Amino acid sequence: MQEAARVTEITTEFQRIYDLLASIVGEGYVSTRKAERFLYSRDWTGTTSLLSPVEPDFVVMPKTTEEVQRIVRLANRYNIPLVPQCTNLTSLGVAHSWEGGIRIDLRRMNRILEVNEGDMYAVLEPGVTWGDFAKYIDEHHPEFAHPGCHGPAGAGVVPMYLSWGMPNDGFLTGSAENIQGLEVILPTGELIRTGSAIASPYWFGRLPLLDITGLFVGAMGSTGIITKAAIGIWPKHLKSDIYIAAPNYREGLYQISKKLVRANLGITWFMTVNHACLASFGGQPNSNIPLDPEAAGQPDYHAIITVKAYSEKEMDAKLESLTEIAQAGGAAHISTMEDLLTSFPTENRSILPNVLNEPSQTYTIVQDGGLEYSGTYGPMDTHADFYYACRRLCAEKYNWPIHWFSRFMKGGHYSCIRPCFFSYDRNDPEEVKRVHQMAKDCGRIALEHGAIPYKANPWKMRLIAEKADAGSVEFIRRLQKFLDPKGIMNPGSGRV
Repeated sequence: MQEAARVTEITTEFQRIYDLLASIVGEGYVSTRKAERFLYSRDWTGTTSLLSPVEPDFVVMPKTTEEVQRIVRLANRYNIPLVPQCTNLTSLGVAHSWEGGIRIDLRRMNRILEVNEGDMYAVLEPGVTWGDFAKYIDEHHPEFAHPGCHGPAGAGVVPMYLSWGMPNDGFLTGSAENIQGLEVILPTGELIRTGSAIASPYWFGRLPLLDITGLFVGAMGSTGIITKAAIGIWPKHLKSDIYIAAPNYREGLYQISKKLVRANLGITWFMTVNHACLASFGGQPNSNIPLDPEAAGQPDYHAIITVKAYSEKEMDAKLESLTEIAQAGGAAHISTMEDLLTSFPTENRSILPNVLNEPSQTYTIVQDGGLEYSGTYGPMDTHADFYYACRRLCAEKYNWPIHWFSRFMKGGHYSCIRPCFFSYDRNDPEEVKRVHQMAKDCGRIALEHGAIPYKANPWKMRLIAEKADAGSVEFIRRLQKFLDPKGIMNPGSGRV
């Protein structure tokens, strides 16, 4: 809202909005209480990712699509900012009430509406969590595997895909490419569908009409509120988790990773980390991690790969080929995940499996451990140069071991690359400031190497705008203005 119209400053207006929201969702599902507004001023990273906490004026939890429509229309009528989210497990400040207004939490919209085994998709409401989805698929469709998520079990399935998050089968499916259609409430209150659901009762894909699904992906709620999404699912198969280590990140990346992604071996998960990241998984504090692992005689390339196969015979053949490629590329060690865990202290052996499905376990290895990262998507060609530039900067300028985490996606066509900063002391203002500056510096380095930051909060958008094509930026702004003429939808995030 404009400063002069901030509803908390006008008692009668504030009460009118509260009463209207309560008439839509019921008294029990709207709040202006300080304690609850405080909880929505932060995200699960704890630091709100370089951002100062800002409380919404109202928190509201609708149950139905019709209730969401009525809230959107109310926000339009009174020109009130509206920030959508699910489960309050957002990260990096993408759902942040910059100008107060209404925080609309969609967690009550948590139905799994359809699982179509024939066409291999599920239709979900936005409040369905990864824990909900896994339990439902295991109980009702045991021949299928839910995609899994690189995040907590309480995080939302649909928001992960909409923000270009990393499903556990991302090497097979990519990220938001696995969305097969959406139901969306536009910022002006109209309801639309995308993909095949525009003209068919089946959500089989984003084809063959004009594909408008992308208008709502990566937009962080600035172009509409999603009330249904169709997500692709896949049959269960045998799987093996393999660990590979190599002395040098560059050589490991180009001599092992690059060849494996082209070998068509049934890989569904392909993660690479550096020595500092793996050491943190094993419980090592930053003070014990060398800034130059190669000079310290530590392998700096570590890959964890999931291979799936239809039969034991097929699996044996795939693993044989994987081993041959890794050995030819200079791998110093090839083993199973179970073997890797035996090298960890007993108390830390549960961390790495959790990292594969719930990385938040890692971020609290030390007391008061904080998390920050400068997440990007980028090409493989510049990946190694990007890594060494960030490692050198963090070591020389900040005396800090960067925790490098990356995932190859969609058959290796692109990478999700995260320069991370684990386990810093959130109670030390100077350390928080240092980590925040490292994240910004790595974001600049990313753009210099052709990678693009994602989860676009304002500081990331400012970096992107410095490099982005001016005509494209202007077109995106006109498009967002067309969809949201009053500028009420998540102002501050998802906007260039």
